[in-house]
Amino acid sequence: GIDQQESHDGRCGSGAVYVYDAIGSYERVAVASAGTGRELLQPILDRLFSGQFQNQADKQIESRDEISRDTMAVPAGKQRMGVAGSLRPPVQTTVNCSWEEAVNNVARAYQSVAEREISVGDEIVICVVKTSETGDGSPVVDVFSYPLKKH
Repeated sequence: GIDQQESHDGRCGSGAVYVYDAIGSYERVAVASAGTGRELLQPILDRLFSGQFQNQADKQIESRDEISRDTMAVPAGKQRMGVAGSLRPPVQTTVNCSWEEAVNNVARAYQSVAEREISVGDEIVICVVKTSETGDGSPVVDVFSYPLKKH
């Protein structure tokens, strides 16, 4: 969906991803997956969209002993406390890339999962909701379709 409220980085109209559980609780997250193959897909999405690897995708970790910090975590000192409406989540809820990069990463992730999970399906359809460039604020939906491995 599109978040109409100003986010912590000062932007309005940013994309928003929410996950829901069986009892109706929900949480805003940066990336999420559900359905067939989600156990394979979620770690791939986490890696592709985490700030650590997004900007340094080709950089190799030189030592196995090197400890890397979760770059999506919000430091304790910057987490807000107070009434329910002002609490800030302990992880970032947005990704720092263009929508084109996001579509490419999601398509690549699904193609990887389709190689290993035969019940995923034969195609992925990605819908991108954007605001109109005419300035009237109306939504525009771009639809992208990518074939997956057929089993």
